[in-house]
Amino acid sequence: MELLYISAVTLLAVKYFSPLEPVRQWVVTKLVRLMLKPRFGWVDKVITLITCPMCVSFWSTLLITHSLGKAAVVAILTRIIDLIIEYLQYGNK
Repeated sequence: MELLYISAVTLLAVKYFSPLEPVRQWVVTKLVRLMLKPRFGWVDKVITLITCPMCVSFWSTLLITHSLGKAAVVAILTRIIDLIIEYLQYGNK
């Protein structure tokens, strides 16, 4: 059940909690500007890391539980839940 909690909090924080949206947009905008400078091509990996629910759930679970298996399960679970939410939101239109 703890893994489901981590997945839900990650999805909420990364994609669906609108009060955090301005902060996310500001950080991504700053990182994109930084990426345009020479030798800062690695920043695109950071942008992906903070905007991908599956990535955030994997790394946060790995940091919390120190278990690679649990981190992989939570990442896959997060992706499945995200796909279900997207289907329910956009698939019925």
